[in-house]
Amino acid sequence: MGVVTEARIRSEYRKAAFTTFEVEPKDIITPSARQFIQDKGIALVIRGQDDVTPVEESLIPATVDEGDNSAAPSAPRFICDYTGGEFTEKPDCMAVLGDNRLVLLTDPRIALQEQFDRLQADILCLQVDCAESGRKALCDELQKVLDYVRQLTIAIVPGEAFDPDVFKTQDTEPAPLHGSEDGLPHYSMGRTLVSLNRLRAGIREAELTAVHAYQRGQRCERPDMLRALHHLSGHCYQMMVREQAGEFASVQPLSH
Repeated sequence: MGVVTEARIRSEYRKAAFTTFEVEPKDIITPSARQFIQDKGIALVIRGQDDVTPVEESLIPATVDEGDNSAAPSAPRFICDYTGGEFTEKPDCMAVLGDNRLVLLTDPRIALQEQFDRLQADILCLQVDCAESGRKALCDELQKVLDYVRQLTIAIVPGEAFDPDVFKTQDTEPAPLHGSEDGLPHYSMGRTLVSLNRLRAGIREAELTAVHAYQRGQRCERPDMLRALHHLSGHCYQMMVREQAGEFASVQPLSH
């Protein structure tokens, strides 16, 4: 997703006047850029697939690089991820990505960030259950997953390094669950295993959101993120198999 600003169009127009301007389907056009296009009678051409709906108008407020020097902040707190514009206050239409990057609320990276937050909450709830029943081995294994999900949350911001192969396994075919006719999770397998399955489902959902956030036609901008989530999903399934096999046996309930 790119951002078409008035400064960019004016610069290109000065070099050579044009009557059509081509943009990608998901490009964002700032209000001042759209006004310039209309004033000059320029035809806006949307390039790309038919099933992609272009952003018709931008919700991004004017920033320093949009020429609003009168409101230029002396100590900016946030940076627009699309334009590099600076803000002292977060606009209501935007959300914080990482420490100080601002993106639109509709940006799929925000949906991915929220799903990572939900995964962390689910892991913590499961850890509480494990701790109260004295299941330290499983609690420790879940801590590894929790730490990794927190790394992935930070790594949504480009440039943040992480190892996408931490949970890569050499097993080509994991052992199936037993206890149901179709091998699928069943309530009779117990709360812990069902909770692990819920965690795995959340990881798969995050994987699909990551595809939506980073896939650009045949090119993926963040194959490391997709690989990490794929491995993490497989690891979660293996934890289910190990749980059913009794590898995370209960030891002794915590005393109160």
